[in-house]
Amino acid sequence: MTTGQRIKEARKKAGLTQKELGEKLGVAYQTLAQWENDLRNPKYETLQRIAAALGIHPGELMGLKDYGDNIWGPPDINQEELDELRLRVLRIKEDIKVFAPLQSKIMKEHYERKKKIEHILFVIESLTDDGLNEVIRIVDVIAGNPKLSTLFQFEPYFQQEPPETSPQTPPTPQGDTEDTTPPPAPPEGPPEGE
Repeated sequence: MTTGQRIKEARKKAGLTQKELGEKLGVAYQTLAQWENDLRNPKYETLQRIAAALGIHPGELMGLKDYGDNIWGPPDINQEELDELRLRVLRIKEDIKVFAPLQSKIMKEHYERKKKIEHILFVIESLTDDGLNEVIRIVDVIAGNPKLSTLFQFEPYFQQEPPETSPQTPPTPQGDTEDTTPPPAPPEGPPEGE
């Protein structure tokens, strides 16, 4: 039996005309007629939609056999292959039991993190330039701390201020410049010859 013949049989079993099933699927009844007459083959996603509209498993439309435990396969599968399939499905179900709560936790943490970032962005938008500069300085300190950040290499937005130094006399000019040095002060004390 072909896929088209199985679609037609399942449609009739559900008591639907081509037009009614086409309306449920959002396709023209002519398209459905082409599928049923094997003039065109529906994609797997379309087969899933057809099966859902008919209230059956897509495997039925593909000519697969239901072996129970949500295992569908070719009708001629042997017991050894079936046991291996059941084992795979069991592993998948166990993985889902283990990972579903973890995935839920990760999604919740991601959502919370996103809310925090959105809050920070909202507050930053309201800051003055001075406030924004303070935030940048604080964030630079946090981002540079390996216990608080995952950045491996980090260059602060503001370069550090040079350390304060004691005032120094300017260097004496070299070359053909006019000497602006004041003359030496006279020695203190009584003038000579007095």
